[in-house]
Amino acid sequence: MGKEDKVVEAEAPSKTKVKVIDCKEGSALVEWVTENGLRRVFVPEKKIIDGTCLDKVLDAGIPYGVPWAKFLDVSEVTPENIQRTLYQHGIWTAEDIMADPTIALRAVQAACRRLTGSLLKAAKETRVKSGG
Repeated sequence: MGKEDKVVEAEAPSKTKVKVIDCKEGSALVEWVTENGLRRVFVPEKKIIDGTCLDKVLDAGIPYGVPWAKFLDVSEVTPENIQRTLYQHGIWTAEDIMADPTIALRAVQAACRRLTGSLLKAAKETRVKSGG
């Protein structure tokens, strides 16, 4: 018996639908939705065909935007600290929060001051590194 030739069908490369945000000098800033939210990268403009781009091209793209998550300090954003701040702002009951939800928002913002501070620090450091 002779060897049988096996026909192997090549899988089509996976593509993702992208939104072109901007194009300059052959480079395109594209955006698409992932399971973790929006992503943006720079890719060669010619790699975008009919509003799609190969996943391997997107994976190799130059990231756009600050990776905020790696700079966040959420150590003080605990349920206990938010509760403490709600009490300090007079939010003790369901009636209290329903009477003026903006007070609850201010209380949560106060509990997140350190978080906001870490975002501002990251923004300053990023501007210094990028020269802008």
